[in-house]
Amino acid sequence: TITLGLTCMDDVSSQHVSASAQPVQAEPVHVINTISSDASSHQVGVPTAVPFVNGSWAKSLCSCSCGLCLCCAVTFCFCITIGQLWERVMKSPGACKTISIGLWVLCIVIFICGSISDGGQGEVYEIFSTLTGAANFALLVVSTILVCYIRERSRKEYKINVGCCGDCEDCCCALCCNSCTQCQIFYQEGFPNSKHYLLYQPTGEDDFSTRV
Repeated sequence: TITLGLTCMDDVSSQHVSASAQPVQAEPVHVINTISSDASSHQVGVPTAVPFVNGSWAKSLCSCSCGLCLCCAVTFCFCITIGQLWERVMKSPGACKTISIGLWVLCIVIFICGSISDGGQGEVYEIFSTLTGAANFALLVVSTILVCYIRERSRKEYKINVGCCGDCEDCCCALCCNSCTQCQIFYQEGFPNSKHYLLYQPTGEDDFSTRV
């Protein structure tokens, strides 16, 4: 009886070992490729700036290579373009509208006061002439300061070193040639021409992903 019991236990143990020794086949795992076929496509919401070389601007200040439409915009509609650059470079939503309205108000004051004081005489005309000069000066100072800060932020973002003017370079560029400075910043921010520029958009374009 004892021998029979030991034999049965040996049979059970051998069956258990043989069963556990059988290799377990893993089920095949199907991997879904989530990578887009177009690896060069731009990410939505990520600006694609023109690549710079050795920490330098993509275009010089006097290159004037942004296209006729953008050049006209920064010359005749600088109240809007300065606001667009501020909102785009400073990443400040809603700033375009605020800055544009403020600059347009100064332009309207200059136009109205200048029209009243033009060719007139007397104390009242002198007051309007003074207001015209003050508004002109305020417009010059405000637009220069805004573009100066925008250029400085863009230069630091793209790790561009200052030139011969040192720390005063941004201010000198904004003061001496405000329109060309705006074109330079627009080019650095990814507008090599006027193809994708939209004057009625807060950042100058509808969607980063639509740019080619």
